[in-house]
Amino acid sequence: MSLSSANEEVPLYERPDELLKQLIRFNTTNPPGNERECIEWIDGVLREGGYETKILAKDPERPNLLAQLKGRDEAPSLLLQGHVDVVPVEGQNWQHPLFEGKNVDGWIWGRGALEMKGGIAMMLAVGSTGRCNTIGFGCCLDRRCASGETGSSWRVVGGG
Repeated sequence: MSLSSANEEVPLYERPDELLKQLIRFNTTNPPGNERECIEWIDGVLREGGYETKILAKDPERPNLLAQLKGRDEAPSLLLQGHVDVVPVEGQNWQHPLFEGKNVDGWIWGRGALEMKGGIAMMLAVGSTGRCNTIGFGCCLDRRCASGETGSSWRVVGGG
């Protein structure tokens, strides 16, 4: 589940475009969601980077991910948090395939590129730069993380 690339010798923080392209390739349209494969891929990337991870799910196809990279505590801890689902696209006319992660003239096209999948790619890149403080990573299945039945509010009230 790693980020396979011809540039594997290049540090991950220098390849946010590759992270974004891979995230876009997961069709996480909600409904129905089906974020499991995407969350498992992110989990693998984080584990390879030395993070301790935990997947929590009320619904096995719609998991949440918590991760922590323990630092030297020379600065306050930092939590990076986002979601991986995207809204439905029925009736929309796109110039490029929605779930291909295509680079056109230096722009990466696809569902979530300018929204949270772009944000998650940057979080993964930043979180791989090294550590002087503890970094936490929270990845919710749903853009309604705080209010959904299966997102972080489910976890806070005792789920998982």
